[in-house]
Amino acid sequence: MTVGAAVDRYIESKSSILSPSTVLGYKRTKKRMEDIIGVQLNDLTQEKIQRWVNQLAKDHSPKTVANAHGLLSAVLKEYRPSMTLRTTLPSKVQRQRYGPY
Repeated sequence: MTVGAAVDRYIESKSSILSPSTVLGYKRTKKRMEDIIGVQLNDLTQEKIQRWVNQLAKDHSPKTVANAHGLLSAVLKEYRPSMTLRTTLPSKVQRQRYGPY
Protein backbone atom coordinates (compact mmCIF):
# COMPACT_ATOMS: atom_id res chain seq x y z
CA MET A 1 0.00 0.00 0.00
CA THR A 2 1.31 3.47 -0.86
CA VAL A 3 1.30 6.44 1.51
CA GLY A 4 -1.43 8.03 -0.62
CA ALA A 5 -3.64 4.94 -0.45
CA ALA A 6 -3.07 4.66 3.30
CA VAL A 7 -4.03 8.32 3.83
CA ASP A 8 -7.18 7.86 1.75
CA ARG A 9 -8.07 4.72 3.66
CA TYR A 10 -7.43 6.44 7.00
CA ILE A 11 -9.60 9.43 6.05
CA GLU A 12 -12.38 7.10 4.87
CA SER A 13 -12.25 5.04 8.07
CA LYS A 14 -12.50 8.14 10.28
CA SER A 15 -14.91 10.20 8.15
CA SER A 16 -18.01 9.25 10.16
CA ILE A 17 -16.31 10.09 13.46
CA LEU A 18 -14.53 13.32 12.54
CA SER A 19 -16.08 16.68 11.78
CA PRO A 20 -16.46 17.63 8.11
CA SER A 21 -13.92 20.43 8.53
CA THR A 22 -11.33 17.98 9.88
CA VAL A 23 -11.91 15.61 6.95
CA LEU A 24 -11.55 18.54 4.54
CA GLY A 25 -8.34 19.59 6.32
CA TYR A 26 -6.95 16.06 5.97
CA LYS A 27 -7.72 16.06 2.26
CA ARG A 28 -5.94 19.40 1.85
CA THR A 29 -3.00 18.09 3.84
CA LYS A 30 -2.76 15.05 1.57
CA LYS A 31 -2.01 17.40 -1.33
CA ARG A 32 1.09 18.58 0.56
CA MET A 33 2.39 15.00 0.67
CA GLU A 34 3.26 14.90 -3.03
CA ASP A 35 6.92 14.04 -2.33
CA ILE A 36 6.01 10.83 -0.48
CA ILE A 37 2.53 10.02 -1.81
CA GLY A 38 3.74 7.24 -4.12
CA VAL A 39 6.12 5.60 -1.67
CA GLN A 40 5.15 2.16 -0.38
CA LEU A 41 4.55 2.17 3.39
CA ASN A 42 7.14 -0.56 3.86
CA ASP A 43 9.72 1.49 1.91
CA LEU A 44 9.10 4.65 3.95
CA THR A 45 12.14 5.49 6.07
CA GLN A 46 12.87 8.08 8.72
CA GLU A 47 15.23 9.79 6.28
CA LYS A 48 12.53 10.09 3.58
CA ILE A 49 10.14 11.57 6.11
CA GLN A 50 12.74 14.05 7.37
CA ARG A 51 13.55 15.12 3.79
CA TRP A 52 9.82 15.59 3.12
CA VAL A 53 9.43 17.71 6.28
CA ASN A 54 12.48 19.81 5.32
CA GLN A 55 11.08 20.40 1.83
CA LEU A 56 7.64 21.28 3.20
CA ALA A 57 9.13 23.69 5.74
CA LYS A 58 10.62 25.81 2.94
CA ASP A 59 7.21 26.97 1.71
CA HIS A 60 4.86 26.44 4.65
CA SER A 61 4.50 27.59 8.24
CA PRO A 62 5.71 25.42 11.12
CA LYS A 63 2.08 24.79 12.12
CA THR A 64 1.22 23.51 8.62
CA VAL A 65 4.26 21.24 8.67
CA ALA A 66 3.34 19.93 12.12
CA ASN A 67 -0.25 19.25 11.02
CA ALA A 68 0.92 17.35 7.91
CA HIS A 69 3.39 15.36 10.01
CA GLY A 70 0.63 14.64 12.53
CA LEU A 71 -1.59 13.17 9.82
CA LEU A 72 1.28 11.02 8.54
CA SER A 73 2.00 9.91 12.10
CA ALA A 74 -1.64 8.88 12.64
CA VAL A 75 -1.65 6.95 9.36
CA LEU A 76 1.58 5.16 10.28
CA LYS A 77 0.24 4.24 13.73
CA GLU A 78 -2.75 2.67 12.01
CA TYR A 79 -1.07 0.85 9.11
CA ARG A 80 2.58 0.47 10.16
CA PRO A 81 2.55 0.49 13.97
CA SER A 82 6.11 -0.83 14.30
CA MET A 83 7.59 2.39 12.86
CA THR A 84 8.62 5.04 15.39
CA LEU A 85 8.98 8.60 14.14
CA ARG A 86 11.86 10.74 15.35
CA THR A 87 11.38 13.63 12.98
CA THR A 88 12.74 17.07 13.80
CA LEU A 89 10.04 19.63 13.06
CA PRO A 90 10.59 23.34 12.44
CA SER A 91 10.46 25.61 15.48
CA LYS A 92 7.26 27.45 16.21
CA VAL A 93 7.18 31.13 15.35
CA GLN A 94 7.10 33.29 18.47
CA ARG A 95 4.64 36.12 17.99
CA GLN A 96 5.03 39.51 19.54
CA ARG A 97 2.18 40.32 21.88
CA TYR A 98 0.53 43.69 21.71
CA GLY A 99 -1.69 45.40 24.19
CA PRO A 100 -1.95 45.27 27.96
CA TYR A 101 -0.37 42.29 29.68
